[in-house]
Amino acid sequence: MHFDEAKDKYLDLVENKLLQYLNSFGKKNLNANMSAYHLQTGGKRLRALIPFLIYECFKKNPIEALPFGCAVEIVHNATLVHDDLQDGDEYRRNLPTVWKKYGVAQAINCGDAFFQYAFDLLSQFEIPSENKLKLFNRMVKSTLNVIEGQSQEFLMKEESYPPLSRYIEVVTGKTSGLFSLPVIGALEALGVDPSICSEVEAMTGKLGVLFQIQDDVLDIYGSKGRNEKATDIAEGKISILVSHIYETAMEDDRQTLSTILRKPRLETSKEDIDTAIQIFDKYQAKNKAISIIREIQAELSSNDSLKNAPAVKKVLIELSNKFLEPIHGII
Repeated sequence: MHFDEAKDKYLDLVENKLLQYLNSFGKKNLNANMSAYHLQTGGKRLRALIPFLIYECFKKNPIEALPFGCAVEIVHNATLVHDDLQDGDEYRRNLPTVWKKYGVAQAINCGDAFFQYAFDLLSQFEIPSENKLKLFNRMVKSTLNVIEGQSQEFLMKEESYPPLSRYIEVVTGKTSGLFSLPVIGALEALGVDPSICSEVEAMTGKLGVLFQIQDDVLDIYGSKGRNEKATDIAEGKISILVSHIYETAMEDDRQTLSTILRKPRLETSKEDIDTAIQIFDKYQAKNKAISIIREIQAELSSNDSLKNAPAVKKVLIELSNKFLEPIHGII
Protein backbone atom coordinates (compact mmCIF):
# COMPACT_ATOMS: atom_id res chain seq x y z
CA MET A 1 0.00 0.00 0.00
CA HIS A 2 1.33 3.43 -0.98
CA PHE A 3 1.12 6.48 1.25
CA ASP A 4 -1.54 8.15 -0.91
CA GLU A 5 -3.64 5.01 -0.70
CA ALA A 6 -3.29 4.99 3.07
CA LYS A 7 -4.30 8.64 3.14
CA ASP A 8 -7.41 7.96 1.07
CA LYS A 9 -8.39 4.98 3.19
CA TYR A 10 -7.51 6.11 6.71
CA LEU A 11 -7.16 9.89 6.94
CA ASP A 12 -10.86 10.43 7.67
CA LEU A 13 -10.65 7.77 10.38
CA VAL A 14 -7.78 9.64 12.00
CA GLU A 15 -9.50 13.02 11.80
CA ASN A 16 -12.77 11.62 13.17
CA LYS A 17 -11.00 9.78 15.99
CA LEU A 18 -9.12 12.92 17.04
CA LEU A 19 -12.26 15.07 16.96
CA GLN A 20 -14.34 12.43 18.75
CA TYR A 21 -11.71 12.13 21.45
CA LEU A 22 -11.54 15.88 22.07
CA ASN A 23 -15.32 16.18 22.01
CA SER A 24 -15.51 13.58 24.77
CA PHE A 25 -14.27 16.23 27.22
CA GLY A 26 -17.40 18.31 26.69
CA LYS A 27 -18.13 21.61 24.97
CA LYS A 28 -16.98 23.69 27.95
CA ASN A 29 -13.51 22.17 28.21
CA LEU A 30 -11.19 24.98 27.12
CA ASN A 31 -8.10 22.86 26.49
CA ALA A 32 -10.05 20.45 24.31
CA ASN A 33 -11.53 23.39 22.39
CA MET A 34 -8.12 25.00 21.89
CA SER A 35 -6.70 21.66 20.78
CA ALA A 36 -9.52 21.16 18.28
CA TYR A 37 -8.90 24.68 16.96
CA HIS A 38 -5.20 23.94 16.51
CA LEU A 39 -5.91 20.69 14.65
CA GLN A 40 -8.16 22.50 12.21
CA THR A 41 -5.12 24.41 10.95
CA GLY A 42 -4.52 21.18 9.05
CA GLY A 43 -1.48 19.15 8.16
CA LYS A 44 -0.75 16.00 6.20
CA ARG A 45 -1.00 13.77 9.31
CA LEU A 46 2.14 12.01 8.07
CA ARG A 47 3.03 10.64 11.48
CA ALA A 48 -0.49 9.40 12.12
CA LEU A 49 -0.59 7.40 8.89
CA ILE A 50 2.84 5.75 9.16
CA PRO A 51 1.68 3.02 11.59
CA PHE A 52 -1.02 1.98 9.10
CA LEU A 53 1.68 1.46 6.47
CA ILE A 54 3.86 -0.58 8.84
CA TYR A 55 0.93 -2.79 9.82
CA GLU A 56 0.21 -3.37 6.13
CA CYS A 57 3.84 -4.49 5.64
CA PHE A 58 3.20 -7.40 8.00
CA LYS A 59 -0.28 -8.13 6.61
CA LYS A 60 -1.98 -7.02 9.81
CA ASN A 61 -5.22 -5.05 9.96
CA PRO A 62 -4.07 -1.40 9.73
CA ILE A 63 -7.16 -0.09 11.52
CA GLU A 64 -5.88 -1.71 14.72
CA ALA A 65 -3.11 0.92 14.72
CA LEU A 66 -5.55 3.85 14.81
CA PRO A 67 -5.12 4.77 18.52
CA PHE A 68 -1.34 4.70 18.18
CA GLY A 69 -1.31 6.78 15.01
CA CYS A 70 -3.53 9.35 16.71
CA ALA A 71 -1.31 9.37 19.81
CA VAL A 72 1.78 10.11 17.70
CA GLU A 73 -0.04 12.87 15.84
CA ILE A 74 -1.12 14.40 19.14
CA VAL A 75 2.48 14.44 20.45
CA HIS A 76 3.57 16.14 17.24
CA ASN A 77 0.90 18.81 17.61
CA ALA A 78 1.82 19.38 21.25
CA THR A 79 5.29 20.35 20.06
CA LEU A 80 3.85 22.59 17.33
CA VAL A 81 1.75 24.59 19.80
CA HIS A 82 4.78 25.20 21.99
CA ASP A 83 7.08 25.80 18.99
CA ASP A 84 4.77 28.48 17.59
CA LEU A 85 4.86 30.26 20.93
CA GLN A 86 8.61 29.97 21.41
CA ASP A 87 9.36 31.02 17.86
CA GLY A 88 6.83 33.87 17.83
CA ASP A 89 4.96 32.49 14.80
CA GLU A 90 1.59 34.20 14.55
CA TYR A 91 0.14 32.04 11.77
CA ARG A 92 0.09 28.35 10.97
CA ARG A 93 -1.27 27.53 7.53
CA ASN A 94 -2.85 30.96 7.35
CA LEU A 95 -4.77 30.72 10.63
CA PRO A 96 -3.73 32.46 13.88
CA THR A 97 -1.64 30.17 16.07
CA VAL A 98 -2.98 29.09 19.46
CA TRP A 99 -0.94 31.63 21.41
CA LYS A 100 -1.99 34.42 19.06
CA LYS A 101 -5.68 33.53 19.37
CA TYR A 102 -5.87 32.51 23.05
CA GLY A 103 -2.80 34.10 24.63
CA VAL A 104 0.60 32.86 25.81
CA ALA A 105 -0.52 31.24 29.07
CA GLN A 106 -3.34 29.31 27.44
CA ALA A 107 -1.07 28.10 24.64
CA ILE A 108 1.23 26.58 27.27
CA ASN A 109 -1.79 24.88 28.84
CA CYS A 110 -2.95 23.61 25.45
CA GLY A 111 0.43 22.10 24.60
CA ASP A 112 0.66 20.50 28.04
CA ALA A 113 -2.80 18.98 27.60
CA PHE A 114 -1.87 17.63 24.17
CA PHE A 115 0.98 15.63 25.70
CA GLN A 116 -1.39 14.01 28.18
CA TYR A 117 -3.99 13.28 25.50
CA ALA A 118 -1.34 11.27 23.66
CA PHE A 119 -0.80 8.86 26.53
CA ASP A 120 -4.53 8.57 27.11
CA LEU A 121 -5.01 7.61 23.47
CA LEU A 122 -2.13 5.18 23.62
CA SER A 123 -3.83 3.40 26.51
CA GLN A 124 -6.63 2.51 24.07
CA PHE A 125 -4.23 0.60 21.83
CA GLU A 126 -5.21 -3.07 22.10
CA ILE A 127 -1.91 -4.93 22.04
CA PRO A 128 -0.23 -7.34 24.50
CA SER A 129 0.63 -5.61 27.78
CA GLU A 130 4.36 -6.33 27.33
CA ASN A 131 4.36 -4.61 23.94
CA LYS A 132 2.29 -1.72 25.28
CA LEU A 133 4.81 -1.11 28.05
CA LYS A 134 7.61 -0.96 25.46
CA LEU A 135 5.53 1.49 23.48
CA PHE A 136 4.89 3.74 26.47
CA ASN A 137 8.61 3.78 27.19
CA ARG A 138 9.43 4.55 23.59
CA MET A 139 6.94 7.41 23.44
CA VAL A 140 8.39 8.90 26.64
CA LYS A 141 11.96 8.69 25.32
CA SER A 142 11.04 9.98 21.86
CA THR A 143 9.16 12.92 23.36
CA LEU A 144 12.07 13.75 25.66
CA ASN A 145 14.45 13.60 22.67
CA VAL A 146 12.26 16.05 20.77
CA ILE A 147 12.07 18.44 23.73
CA GLU A 148 15.84 18.23 24.26
CA GLY A 149 16.32 18.91 20.55
CA GLN A 150 14.18 22.03 20.89
CA SER A 151 16.25 23.13 23.89
CA GLN A 152 19.46 22.53 21.97
CA GLU A 153 18.12 24.51 19.01
CA PHE A 154 17.73 27.57 21.24
CA LEU A 155 21.16 26.95 22.75
CA MET A 156 22.66 26.70 19.27
CA LYS A 157 21.43 30.22 18.48
CA GLU A 158 23.82 31.55 21.10
CA GLU A 159 26.85 29.67 19.76
CA SER A 160 29.40 31.25 17.45
CA TYR A 161 29.06 29.87 13.93
CA PRO A 162 27.67 26.39 14.72
CA PRO A 163 28.79 24.03 11.91
CA LEU A 164 26.88 21.48 9.90
CA SER A 165 27.75 18.67 12.31
CA ARG A 166 26.11 20.60 15.16
CA TYR A 167 23.03 21.23 13.02
CA ILE A 168 22.72 17.51 12.21
CA GLU A 169 23.09 16.63 15.90
CA VAL A 170 20.27 18.96 16.92
CA VAL A 171 17.77 18.08 14.20
CA THR A 172 18.39 14.36 14.70
CA GLY A 173 16.97 14.80 18.18
CA LYS A 174 14.27 17.34 17.45
CA THR A 175 12.88 16.06 14.16
CA SER A 176 13.91 12.43 13.80
CA GLY A 177 12.31 11.40 17.09
CA LEU A 178 8.78 11.90 15.83
CA PHE A 179 9.45 9.95 12.65
CA SER A 180 11.18 7.09 14.45
CA LEU A 181 8.31 6.82 16.94
CA PRO A 182 5.51 5.81 14.53
CA VAL A 183 7.76 3.41 12.63
CA ILE A 184 9.59 1.69 15.49
CA GLY A 185 6.58 1.91 17.77
CA ALA A 186 4.42 0.07 15.24
CA LEU A 187 7.11 -2.60 14.85
CA GLU A 188 7.29 -3.06 18.62
CA ALA A 189 3.51 -3.18 18.87
CA LEU A 190 3.61 -6.04 16.37
CA GLY A 191 6.36 -7.82 18.31
CA VAL A 192 8.86 -7.64 15.44
CA ASP A 193 12.39 -8.93 16.11
CA PRO A 194 14.39 -6.25 18.02
CA SER A 195 17.31 -6.59 15.59
CA ILE A 196 15.06 -5.40 12.76
CA CYS A 197 13.83 -2.52 14.95
CA SER A 198 17.42 -1.41 15.53
CA GLU A 199 18.23 -1.46 11.83
CA VAL A 200 15.08 0.49 10.99
CA GLU A 201 15.75 3.05 13.71
CA ALA A 202 19.05 4.07 12.12
CA MET A 203 17.26 4.69 8.84
CA THR A 204 14.44 6.69 10.40
CA GLY A 205 17.04 8.96 11.96
CA LYS A 206 18.25 9.85 8.48
CA LEU A 207 14.65 10.28 7.37
CA GLY A 208 14.07 12.92 10.03
CA VAL A 209 17.16 14.86 8.97
CA LEU A 210 15.95 14.80 5.36
CA PHE A 211 12.56 16.13 6.43
CA GLN A 212 14.10 19.00 8.40
CA ILE A 213 16.40 20.00 5.56
CA GLN A 214 13.48 20.23 3.13
CA ASP A 215 11.58 22.25 5.73
CA ASP A 216 14.50 24.69 5.96
CA VAL A 217 14.64 25.05 2.18
CA LEU A 218 10.86 25.46 1.96
CA ASP A 219 10.86 28.32 4.46
CA ILE A 220 13.29 30.39 2.39
CA TYR A 221 12.43 29.41 -1.17
CA GLY A 222 8.81 28.23 -0.89
CA SER A 223 5.82 28.80 1.38
CA LYS A 224 4.86 27.25 4.71
CA GLY A 225 1.53 29.06 5.05
CA ARG A 226 2.67 31.52 7.70
CA ASN A 227 1.68 34.76 5.92
CA GLU A 228 5.38 35.68 5.82
CA LYS A 229 8.41 34.60 3.87
CA ALA A 230 11.61 33.38 5.51
CA THR A 231 10.34 33.35 9.09
CA ASP A 232 13.36 31.20 10.02
CA ILE A 233 15.61 34.20 9.42
CA ALA A 234 13.40 36.52 11.48
CA GLU A 235 13.39 34.11 14.41
CA GLY A 236 17.16 33.58 14.20
CA LYS A 237 17.00 29.88 13.41
CA ILE A 238 20.17 27.95 12.61
CA SER A 239 19.02 26.15 9.48
CA ILE A 240 20.98 23.92 7.11
CA LEU A 241 21.53 27.04 4.99
CA VAL A 242 22.93 29.01 7.91
CA SER A 243 25.27 26.23 9.04
CA HIS A 244 26.63 25.98 5.50
CA ILE A 245 27.41 29.71 5.50
CA TYR A 246 29.07 29.47 8.90
CA GLU A 247 31.31 26.68 7.60
CA THR A 248 32.24 28.06 4.20
CA ALA A 249 31.70 31.82 3.89
CA MET A 250 34.16 34.67 4.26
CA GLU A 251 34.27 36.26 7.71
CA ASP A 252 32.45 39.46 6.75
CA ASP A 253 29.53 37.50 5.27
CA ARG A 254 29.38 35.19 8.27
CA GLN A 255 29.34 38.21 10.58
CA THR A 256 26.64 39.96 8.55
CA LEU A 257 24.40 36.87 8.67
CA SER A 258 25.05 36.36 12.38
CA THR A 259 24.13 39.98 13.14
CA ILE A 260 20.84 39.60 11.26
CA LEU A 261 19.95 36.34 13.00
CA ARG A 262 20.66 37.79 16.44
CA LYS A 263 18.27 40.70 15.96
CA PRO A 264 14.94 40.56 17.84
CA ARG A 265 12.28 39.20 15.52
CA LEU A 266 10.26 42.41 15.40
CA GLU A 267 13.39 44.38 14.49
CA THR A 268 14.30 42.16 11.55
CA SER A 269 13.47 44.08 8.38
CA LYS A 270 12.65 42.92 4.87
CA GLU A 271 16.05 44.28 3.84
CA ASP A 272 17.71 42.08 6.47
CA ILE A 273 15.91 39.02 5.11
CA ASP A 274 16.83 39.90 1.53
CA THR A 275 20.47 40.32 2.58
CA ALA A 276 20.51 36.93 4.31
CA ILE A 277 19.05 35.25 1.23
CA GLN A 278 21.64 36.94 -0.97
CA ILE A 279 24.36 35.46 1.22
CA PHE A 280 22.74 32.02 0.95
CA ASP A 281 22.69 32.37 -2.83
CA LYS A 282 26.25 33.71 -3.02
CA TYR A 283 27.60 30.53 -1.39
CA GLN A 284 25.07 28.17 -3.02
CA ALA A 285 23.60 27.12 0.32
CA LYS A 286 20.47 25.75 -1.33
CA ASN A 287 22.58 23.51 -3.57
CA LYS A 288 24.42 22.22 -0.51
CA ALA A 289 21.11 21.37 1.15
CA ILE A 290 19.90 19.58 -1.96
CA SER A 291 23.15 17.61 -2.22
CA ILE A 292 22.74 16.35 1.35
CA ILE A 293 19.13 15.41 0.60
CA ARG A 294 20.33 13.37 -2.38
CA GLU A 295 23.02 11.71 -0.27
CA ILE A 296 20.44 10.63 2.31
CA GLN A 297 18.12 9.34 -0.40
CA ALA A 298 20.97 7.34 -1.94
CA GLU A 299 21.91 5.94 1.45
CA LEU A 300 18.33 4.86 2.13
CA SER A 301 18.09 3.17 -1.27
CA SER A 302 21.44 1.38 -1.08
CA ASN A 303 21.11 0.27 2.55
CA ASP A 304 20.86 -3.53 2.52
CA SER A 305 20.60 -4.00 6.29
CA LEU A 306 16.83 -4.44 5.96
CA LYS A 307 16.95 -7.47 3.72
CA ASN A 308 14.71 -9.24 6.24
CA ALA A 309 12.13 -6.46 6.09
CA PRO A 310 12.08 -5.22 2.47
CA ALA A 311 8.50 -3.94 2.73
CA VAL A 312 9.49 -1.62 5.59
CA LYS A 313 12.46 -0.32 3.61
CA LYS A 314 10.12 0.40 0.70
CA VAL A 315 7.86 2.41 3.02
CA LEU A 316 10.79 4.48 4.27
CA ILE A 317 11.98 5.24 0.74
CA GLU A 318 8.46 6.25 -0.29
CA LEU A 319 8.21 8.51 2.75
CA SER A 320 11.46 10.22 1.81
CA ASN A 321 9.94 11.01 -1.59
CA LYS A 322 6.72 12.20 0.04
CA PHE A 323 8.65 14.53 2.32
CA LEU A 324 10.23 16.23 -0.68
CA GLU A 325 6.99 16.96 -2.53
CA PRO A 326 6.64 20.53 -1.13
CA ILE A 327 10.00 21.50 -2.65
CA HIS A 328 9.80 19.63 -5.96
CA GLY A 329 9.51 22.93 -7.81
CA ILE A 330 12.52 24.28 -5.94
CA ILE A 331 14.98 21.43 -6.34
